[in-house]
Amino acid sequence: MRSALFLLAFASLLTACPNDVAVDIDDDGDGFPSRADCNDNDAAISPDAIEVCDGIDNNCNSIIDLDAAEPPVWFADADGDGAGNDDAAVAICEAPEGFIDEGGDCDDGNALVSPTLSELCDGLDNDCNGTPDFAGGEEDADGDTALACEDCDDNEASAADFLPEVCDGIDNDCDGDIDEDSALGAGTWFADADGDGFGDDSVTTVACDQPNGFVAQGGDCDDLVAAAFPGSVEICDLADNDCDGTIDGATALGADTFWTDGDTDGYGDPGAAVVACDQPAGTVTNDDDCDDTTAAIAPGEPETCNGIDDDCDSVIDDGASPLVTFYADADSDTYGSPGLTLDACAQPVGFVGNADDCDDGESTVYLGATEVCDGLDNDCDTVVPADEMDADGDGVLVCDGDCDDTNASVSPNVAEVCDGLDNDCDTIVDNGASPGTWYPDYDGDSFGNPAFPVVTCSPAAGYVTDGSDCDDLSASNAPGAPELCDGVDNDCDTVIDNGLSPQDPYYLDDDADGFGLTSAVITACAQPAGYVAVGGDCDDTDAAFSPVATELCLDGLDNDCDTLTDCDELVDCKPTEPTCWVCGDNIVDPDETCDDGGFAPGDGCDEFCQDESPPIDLTGVYSQFPSDGRTIYFWQSDANAALSPFYDTFCEDRGLDWFEPLSAADAQLVIDNAYSYDTWHTWIVTKANTGAGTWGGFPVVVDNPSCVGYSSTGWSAIRKWSCSYCDPETYNQTRCWDSNHVYDWLVCEGP
Repeated sequence: MRSALFLLAFASLLTACPNDVAVDIDDDGDGFPSRADCNDNDAAISPDAIEVCDGIDNNCNSIIDLDAAEPPVWFADADGDGAGNDDAAVAICEAPEGFIDEGGDCDDGNALVSPTLSELCDGLDNDCNGTPDFAGGEEDADGDTALACEDCDDNEASAADFLPEVCDGIDNDCDGDIDEDSALGAGTWFADADGDGFGDDSVTTVACDQPNGFVAQGGDCDDLVAAAFPGSVEICDLADNDCDGTIDGATALGADTFWTDGDTDGYGDPGAAVVACDQPAGTVTNDDDCDDTTAAIAPGEPETCNGIDDDCDSVIDDGASPLVTFYADADSDTYGSPGLTLDACAQPVGFVGNADDCDDGESTVYLGATEVCDGLDNDCDTVVPADEMDADGDGVLVCDGDCDDTNASVSPNVAEVCDGLDNDCDTIVDNGASPGTWYPDYDGDSFGNPAFPVVTCSPAAGYVTDGSDCDDLSASNAPGAPELCDGVDNDCDTVIDNGLSPQDPYYLDDDADGFGLTSAVITACAQPAGYVAVGGDCDDTDAAFSPVATELCLDGLDNDCDTLTDCDELVDCKPTEPTCWVCGDNIVDPDETCDDGGFAPGDGCDEFCQDESPPIDLTGVYSQFPSDGRTIYFWQSDANAALSPFYDTFCEDRGLDWFEPLSAADAQLVIDNAYSYDTWHTWIVTKANTGAGTWGGFPVVVDNPSCVGYSSTGWSAIRKWSCSYCDPETYNQTRCWDSNHVYDWLVCEGP
């Protein structure tokens, strides 16, 4: 068609220009003259030709091969296994590097998987036929990492060709043998020919199970004698019964004790015992010798006066002759007591050869001693001189100066007092004595008037030594008298009417509202000024607060002093203030027909009183974790979304509350968790922060503590990375001024 048009146009030119000679030659006869043909020497090249992959511009559009009509398809061969990825194919004349002309590879990331390969026992679909189907199966049913095709028992995780054989009745190493001697846990067994439970160390075998005739314990020293084994009882029988290498030792059953007789006197040394089955030479069967170096010293030998226990009876020179009688001298005055004697060969220490002491406990008392003033019979004549007596028991003898041995208050050791006696025996009565203070006792109650003291040794009648009377005109008023409710200090303790029972309590009433402070109470016989008989006032500085006041709703104060305020006050506020009405509190509010405290369907009240709080909705929650007795929830927000109203009630809409720190650890945990999720973005809370370096009033650790500050709107945001904070409501979006991210954190709390 294009050739016909070309010829028509050419003819028109000839007609229009009869004087011009213009001839287009078509050398290759393809219907296109040379000026329209990009190669007029080849009829296969022309504007009508089809582009093919031959490195030539076949269709004369100045594009070589890239627009070929049917280019070959090449497949990416990433793993170089000779088969390409069908999903990574390109149709182009020349194969790109890493591409081949064969596809069909089902895993182009693994050179062990290709349609050109045979199936292997490796859990892979090696031949790309759609399933791992090596003979025996390529699953791992027992989870021991050995596939069924290479596992001798794919139902037993303890059996695989790479596992060691152990003593468990299973062919663990898949070698066809079970529990061979080389298995882990195989024990060494000892031959026990005599059946005593101990084997011969020289005859052993190794096996998992105990062979017949073998035991686990070796150490038998004679495996032909059942009575000989370690721990057996050694007896005196000339055999090593307990296998300790010693025959008939000292501990053998039946062994006797013998004693060495060094001086061959027939008596043994008690300090040289020998235990043996048979009596050794040089020993005897007794230990009665007290000196085994001298034969003359032994039981039965005669005692002589030589300072030695010749007869070994533990007493030296007893029964020896001649003996002398000695007398004990306990007070070391060289005079002995006739009541304690000792017959001895020589004078013992503490004894003397006379019996002239009548009191061996006093060194100044003995026969012929000089009599002294000590109340003792010093010269042992059986008479104590009369002037050495102490008849009044005051510790002073007459010979020591007691001037009246009939009165214990009179002696040289007594101080002079006002009593008309010569107490100190200086021959002068009452000299140097300190006179006493006396008080007149007008009412005769034994307590004197302290206002009129008299200092004298001899007071007049009617005076007493106690001057503590507070009313000497009335005998009923004195120390120790019973206190009466009469406005008088009856017991003289300076307090009027104290200690009376019963007394009435009175309460301080500063605001004069008729009710006093319970904590400011006194007891008295009569009501004091400024006190009332009724307590219960909770604010004694304001008469508007008392138990009879009317509770004012919504002022946050306990007006009627019943410890309840506002909505807690059922009597005054609950029925009248709609803000106090709560569905499900077991109290029938004015807008309710009934309220039983529950929400169970069909309980008679559910149609009038329903729980209006939404159920907890955790859809899209990013994370949650416990903290301070409740659960913290994180959501990713849309940082570009408007804060209000888009996120105003985000937590409430999910049945939750906005997070508020309860402790420093609680606040820090939320900060650190958010930082671990995202070290760049800002997270949002709804509680205002106060004070630099704190969050919710608690100190927290951030990169720059000065960044934690104050938000006046109730919204606040804190970002740990570079630690900036802001008031999100001012910007009306969660991200504040951060512009390099697409989300932030919304933090709620709930049960």
